[in-house]
Amino acid sequence: RGLELFVHPVPPVLEPTRRVVMQFMKLMAAQVRAAAARPAAKGRLHFLDFFDQLLTQEEPPKLRPELELDGTHMAPAYVEHLAAALASIP
Repeated sequence: RGLELFVHPVPPVLEPTRRVVMQFMKLMAAQVRAAAARPAAKGRLHFLDFFDQLLTQEEPPKLRPELELDGTHMAPAYVEHLAAALASIP
């Protein structure tokens, strides 16, 4: 079947849901990594680990200003993080 899966992080764009998204991402990342480590995955399941790069370091974290677009969507500039994550996959 040869299908290869790439799991993209949930964008943390909306301030009211950001904390829930952050909690969800920790759980999802752990689950995807665990599933990817199983022999059945055969190296074809990948978590694109760039979620933290989308946020500022301040408390509470905010979407990085250069990634803001219209309050609901991320700016296309986020693609550089996506590209780096994809390039890091062997």
